[in-house]
Amino acid sequence: MHTIMKRIHYTPGMLAIAILFPFMLNAQQSTFFKANTYYATMSYAEAIPLYSRVLKRDSVNEALLKIAECYRLTNDIKNTEKTYALIIKKGIGKPIHQLYYAQALMSTGQYEAALTNMAAYRADERGETFVNAITHLQKFFKDSAYYEIKKEAFNSKQNDFSPVLWNDHIIFTSSRVRSSLVNYEYLWSQNSFFKVYMVGKNPDGEYTSVQRFNPGIQKKFNDGPVCFNRDYSNLYFTRNNVNVGIAERATDGTVKLQLYRANLNIKGDSYQYPSAFEFNNKEYNYAHPSINAEGTRLYFSSDMPGGEGGMDLWVCAKEGDSWSAPTHLGDLVNTKGSEIFPCVFGNKLYFSSNGLEGIGGLDLFVVTLDANGMPMGNPSNLGVPMNSPADDFGIAWKDGGKSGFLSSNRESLSLDDDIYSFVVNMPTKQTFRLQVMDSLTSSLLNSNVTLIDDETGEKLVLSSDKGTYEVELFPNHSFSIECSASDYLQKSNLIYSPSIATDPFEIRLAKKKVLSFSGLVMEKGGLQTAVDSALVVITNKQGEKVCERYYTASDGKYIPCVLNPNEKYTVTASKQGYFTSLITFDELPTNGQLKTIYLEKIEIGKAIKIENIYFDYDKSDITPKAAVELDKVVKLLQENPDIIIELGSHTDCRGSATYNLSLSDRRAKSSAAYIVSKGIDPSRITGKGYGESQLLNGCQCEGAVKSACPDAEHQMNRRTEFKVTGFINGVGNATLKSNPH
Repeated sequence: MHTIMKRIHYTPGMLAIAILFPFMLNAQQSTFFKANTYYATMSYAEAIPLYSRVLKRDSVNEALLKIAECYRLTNDIKNTEKTYALIIKKGIGKPIHQLYYAQALMSTGQYEAALTNMAAYRADERGETFVNAITHLQKFFKDSAYYEIKKEAFNSKQNDFSPVLWNDHIIFTSSRVRSSLVNYEYLWSQNSFFKVYMVGKNPDGEYTSVQRFNPGIQKKFNDGPVCFNRDYSNLYFTRNNVNVGIAERATDGTVKLQLYRANLNIKGDSYQYPSAFEFNNKEYNYAHPSINAEGTRLYFSSDMPGGEGGMDLWVCAKEGDSWSAPTHLGDLVNTKGSEIFPCVFGNKLYFSSNGLEGIGGLDLFVVTLDANGMPMGNPSNLGVPMNSPADDFGIAWKDGGKSGFLSSNRESLSLDDDIYSFVVNMPTKQTFRLQVMDSLTSSLLNSNVTLIDDETGEKLVLSSDKGTYEVELFPNHSFSIECSASDYLQKSNLIYSPSIATDPFEIRLAKKKVLSFSGLVMEKGGLQTAVDSALVVITNKQGEKVCERYYTASDGKYIPCVLNPNEKYTVTASKQGYFTSLITFDELPTNGQLKTIYLEKIEIGKAIKIENIYFDYDKSDITPKAAVELDKVVKLLQENPDIIIELGSHTDCRGSATYNLSLSDRRAKSSAAYIVSKGIDPSRITGKGYGESQLLNGCQCEGAVKSACPDAEHQMNRRTEFKVTGFINGVGNATLKSNPH
C-alpha cells in the first residue's frame, strides 16, 4: 500500500484510494500515540495538528519525519518543503526524503536549490532525470506563446478535476460540499468523498450551472473520474471497491479503487446497471479509464504487479464482448514515479507523470501510439503554460485538438485542484524542400530519407530517385534525419530546424572511396572532438574555388577533389555555432594528410580580447595601427555572416570613473562605426564603454584608494574586446549533426 500512498500526494486528492476508519481513542492516551494511530490508519489530516503539538514541546525525529509525510500525502506543498528542509538540515533523512524535498522545491519554483538536492539523489534514475530537466528548463517555455489558458468560473473551494465532454456539458469529479443531510468525510484529507458532477452553459456560453451527474449510480464513497465511448452509450468510471454497500478490503486493510462500466438506458437520459471491470483485483488500484474513439482499447492506471513503480499505464484490447488481459505500456512512458490520468485522443496518448522530465509535480505529456495502440517514441512534455511547477493532469480535448480543459493546483499548491480551459494556436505546417547530393559534385542522388519530429514523434519515410523532396513540416520544430544512398556513406541523426521556407536543406553524402588527399576538422580546445558536417571550401592562390563545396563526415574527415601538389591552396572550414577558420598550404604534404583545421566554438557572451588597439591620449579617433586590428574584426564578421557582436572598450582605474566611462564609450562607438564603414551591417555590431568597471586585476584607485600597481598591470585593464551576443534569424538556421558509422 505504501507505493500507492505516494501516488495520493501527486494525484492532488484525486485518486481517493482508501476508505479509512480511525480507531477510537480514550482520553488517557498521549498526543503522540494518538498522532501515530491516525498516521497508521492513514488519517493524515487528523494526525497533522497532533504532531505539531508534539513538535512544539520537543524535537522528536519520528514526529518530524511523520508530519513531513502527512504534509506530502495531503499535498500541502509549502509545508512539505519547509519540513523536509529541516529533516535534511538535521541529517535524519533517507535518500527518498532528499527526492521529496527536491520535488517540493521544484513545485514552489525554487529550481536552483532543487538542482542541488536532485543531484544528491542517486537511488534511482529520477535524480538524473530532473537534474537534466532543471538544467534545460528553458525548453519547456518554447511554445508558451501558442497557448491561452484561464481558470473556469464553476470551480469550488474544494477539489475539481478530470473534466470530460458529454454532449454540451462538462462532466468532472469534485469533493465540493453537497447540500444534503449527510456529507461523508474522507479522513485522508478531511475533504468530502469524490462525486461526479456536470456543468452546462448559460445563454452567454459560460459554464455555470453545476449539478450531480447521474446520482443513481453513485455510492457513499468515492466515484470518478469517468470517460465515455464515442456515442456515449457506455460510461466507464473509477470508484472504491464497494459492493452492495459493503467495502471489500485488501489484505492491507484498505479499500482500493476499481473500474466499472454502466450502460445508457433506452431513454438516453441516464446510465444504469454498473458492472465491475473483469480484471479488477481487490489487492490493487485500477483507476482513470480512457477509451479510444473506436471503442477498441481501454487505457487506465494501476499499481498491479509488473509495473515500473508507483502507478503505471496499462491497456486492454476489445475482444468480442470482453477485454484482453491488461498490457503494460512499457518503460517508454512508465517510470519509478507514477503515470496516471491517461487520455487517448486520435493516435495520441496524453497522461501525467512525476517521473519523466518536467518542471515540477505532475506534468502533462503526450506520446504517439502505433497501430497496436502502444507508445511509439519518447513522450513529449506539453510545456508551459499547460504545465506549471505544481500538479497538472486530467486533460480533455475538443474542437479537433484546438482547445480543451485540464486540471491543476497551480494556484493553491494544495489539495484544492481547479479546472482550466485552454486554447491552442499552434502554427500550421509549411512546405520545406530537401536535396540529397554528392558531397563533391553536388549531383542529386537517388536516395532515402527518414524524418522524425522530435517534438511530436511524427515519423516520415521518404524516397526519391531524383534526390529532391518537398515535405510538410512544422516550422521551428527540430527534426532528426537519416539519409542513405547506394554506394554512399549513410548519415544518421542529422538535426534539421527549419524556420522559413527558403533554400533547400542540403544533405551531402560522401562516396565510399578514398581519394589522394584527406584532412580533419576538429573542435578547438578541450577534448578536440571531430566536427561533423563542417562546410569545407578549397581555393587556389587566385582565390578561385578548385573543388565543389562539401561537408566533413562524422569523424571530422573531408576528402577533397584531386589537387596539384605544386599549387598553393587555402582550405576554409565553417559551421554554424563555430568561428570560421582557414589554413593555407604552400605545398601539399607527401603523405596525403592535410593539416588539421581547428574550429573554435562560439560562446554567447564570452569576451575575446583584440590585441594592440591604441588611441591617442584623451582621443577616440581610429589610428592607422588601430585600423589594422579592427580590420581583423571586419574579416571575422565577413567570414561569419550570422553572428552579432558587441565591441567593448575598457580603461584602467586612473582618472575619474565618470570620465573613464565616457571616454571608453566614445572609443567603443568609434570602433564600431569604423567596422560599419567597411560594409558590415550596423545591426550586427554595437559599441559599449565599460570604463574601469571590469578590471582584470586588483589595480583599483578610485577615490581615496591609491594603486601601487606598475604600468604593465594597468595596461592589462586598458583593452578592447568583442563578444558574440546573438545570431541573425534565417542565416544558417539549420544545424547538422550525425553519429559516426
